Amino acid sequence: MDPGFAQLVGVDIGAANLRLVVADFAGTVLTHRRFPSEAGKGKDHLLHLIHGELERALAQYRHIAAIGVSHSGVT
Repeated sequence: MDPGFAQLVGVDIGAANLRLVVADFAGTVLTHRRFPSEAGKGKDHLLHLIHGELERALAQYRHIAAIGVSHSGVT
């Protein structure tokens, strides 16, 4: 399969940091962003941060086929 066929997004929600990665089908990382999750501000704030980052990724990469989310535990 052509690695450029589509992109995949991974979101990792940690207690200290939020990470978002966009990769092609071959696993090559196209972009990686890491910033404080500020989890102490609550889930609505965290979801707002994630939404903003996903909007940026969707605007930059037009062929996103899937989004996966991981979370380290209950906050």
